[in-house]
Amino acid sequence: MARNVLAHAPPKFILAGLSIGGIVALEMWRQEPSRIQALALLDTNPHADTPERKTARAVQLDYIERGALNALVEELLIPTYLAEGRTNDPGIRQCIHEMAHNLGPDAFVRHCRALETRHDSMPTISRIVVPSLVLCGEEDRVCPPAWHIAMADQLPRGRLVMIPDVGHLSALENPEAVTAQLTSFVESVSV
Repeated sequence: MARNVLAHAPPKFILAGLSIGGIVALEMWRQEPSRIQALALLDTNPHADTPERKTARAVQLDYIERGALNALVEELLIPTYLAEGRTNDPGIRQCIHEMAHNLGPDAFVRHCRALETRHDSMPTISRIVVPSLVLCGEEDRVCPPAWHIAMADQLPRGRLVMIPDVGHLSALENPEAVTAQLTSFVESVSV
């Protein structure tokens, strides 16, 4: 995934990634750090895969194998990914279903397989010397705030932002707040 994005990216760029996008962003940094001028990591996991995550992912893949994408979204993803106060928001629920169906089960399987072999970025995160934004929802249960605090503490030029009343899908749950933070960050590094 990282090689593919790098092959199509401009020579220098500001990079932002949410969730698996943040994992890919960290791998892009590992492969070609000189091209990345600034980095924003949103609701992401800097750690290697764990046995608990592999078990949870196996359950998700079982849903896919049974052709139960809707049930996966309803029973596992929405309750886990969203802040408690947002799980019944019909617009957000519909958006998640549309994203799942637009990507399709094959993409979900590919993402799960990619997550299994990712690097642990925490031992090297202190080498990321470009301006870095670390943003997460205060209610992110998938990638908890403690992980984001640890990343921001290790990043030499890191800045931590936590969005209240938001879970793992911060950009979907509160797009105004996330957009404002990203805009402010990009403007601060583009001067």
